[in-house]
Amino acid sequence: MKKFMIIAATAILATAANAAVKDIHLSGGTSTIDHATQPIYEIGYGVSGCFDSGLMLGIEFNVGGANTPKETTYNYSGDMRVGFSPIKNTSVYAIGSAMTQSYKNTTGYGFGYGGGMEYRFNNSFATAVEYKTFSMTTKVGDYDFDSTQLKMKYTF
Repeated sequence: MKKFMIIAATAILATAANAAVKDIHLSGGTSTIDHATQPIYEIGYGVSGCFDSGLMLGIEFNVGGANTPKETTYNYSGDMRVGFSPIKNTSVYAIGSAMTQSYKNTTGYGFGYGGGMEYRFNNSFATAVEYKTFSMTTKVGDYDFDSTQLKMKYTF
């Protein structure tokens, strides 16, 4: 966890030094817990920046939930993104993530990874598609959590 915090702090400082773009985003998609698929929704805040070389760094914090027929699951996560911008207004990136999640009347903790692609329509609006997978651990057992989401971003 200490290494994750150091890397996250480095990403924040690097993006802040290069005219960082801040965003508020809403996302929706599907998630899978223990082979059961359900809708997932999140709201979040992010900071990212793209250097002249095309290198892209970013960090995001998300709060959300998923509804299953048996219960509602709540998620709290932090994502670090590293990627590049191959063409104007488009970024492709890898994601490293940490999450805490309520599930089966207990709290799960885990680390995950994934990838995504973002397209900026203009200086104020962007959209992104992301996939993430997590290995979660709880007191009652371990499980996998996967999500595929479409994000709509307002940037400032």
